[in-house]
Amino acid sequence: MRVTFPFLYSATSIENGQPVVGHRGDWAEIDLPDASDTPRVCIVEGYSPEGVPYLVEVRKLDGQFYRPKLSVRMKDYFPIDDGSDRFNVRNIGEFVPSFFFGNAVNGQTPIADRPDQIIRYIESAENARAAVTDEKAETLARIEGALANLVVVDGEVWEPCAEPKLFADIFFSPPNVMIGFHEEVRRTPNGIACVMPLDQIHSFTGLLQEASAEASMTSGRQERTPGVVEDRKGWTVNDVQLPEITFLDDTLLGDPTEQALEAARLSSRDILGRTDLQGFRRPFILAWLDFRDALDSAAADRSKDNMEAMFFHWSHATEVLTNSSVEELPQAYQITGTTTGYRIRSRHEAEAYREGFRRAYEGPWVARAEQRHSQAR
Repeated sequence: MRVTFPFLYSATSIENGQPVVGHRGDWAEIDLPDASDTPRVCIVEGYSPEGVPYLVEVRKLDGQFYRPKLSVRMKDYFPIDDGSDRFNVRNIGEFVPSFFFGNAVNGQTPIADRPDQIIRYIESAENARAAVTDEKAETLARIEGALANLVVVDGEVWEPCAEPKLFADIFFSPPNVMIGFHEEVRRTPNGIACVMPLDQIHSFTGLLQEASAEASMTSGRQERTPGVVEDRKGWTVNDVQLPEITFLDDTLLGDPTEQALEAARLSSRDILGRTDLQGFRRPFILAWLDFRDALDSAAADRSKDNMEAMFFHWSHATEVLTNSSVEELPQAYQITGTTTGYRIRSRHEAEAYREGFRRAYEGPWVARAEQRHSQAR
């Protein structure tokens, strides 16, 4: 789809025998792929970390996920209901702004040149004056580079994004909960960030319920906002704004095998509480070594049996650690809200990724039947 928009670029002219640096304007024509018929993955309705509601549709094209491109810079992703914060084929030129006209708020904060200003300048006599040198080609190349990975969906401009994931940092009380669209939705060094596939909301909810019931995770102090220290407080799942996901084609989600292996690798380190095996008692050492060996086998040969063995030993190692008495733990392993959070996260992530794996291999009814059976025991 051909998109046309006005733009400005630096130019130098000669006035009274002296070079004068200014600008000129022209129309850019860029071809963007029309992805209006791209398969739809899901619609996500949730809240930003600031509590602002959003509604985002996610699509997938040639193995890449896409979402609408925002025209405002925000900490995270929360579109405005009327769509005025999203790029479309009419305002796409603002994606690579220029600042030649000196627009500002209170004379200080620069504001990008407006399309109507640029068009009036292009049509003016000043723009027709000859320039000695200009950066038109360089500016066009920069614009083309910035728009290279974008597509058009029903007149809106969409951008590539990572596969959306359920994300909660249960270090905080109540936890930060959101849908993560970032390429690297990973665990933070100082938090207890939990990442689960988008179709595992029930395991995600179970994790939150268990975290809310742990006294060690609702006492003490926390620094949710840098520089602001506050007391933790009790909370329930009803205090957390959970996202709502409507799947349009869940077969388009990412490879559950690869995702499970990555989560298991992280968990094998986390459940040690940032210590090593020294000082743990024999039952846990054996359980952890079985988990490690099963993980290595699954990574080398991703057969169903190997993956199931990895999930079993993953859950078993966490269970043995959870049931260990204080005397069975090394002195370096402190039973705190953080280490408790590691165990809770490990147990529920093992459940979530196991069900995601079984959904892909055996169908959703088998995975859900297994989950109901385990909950009934």
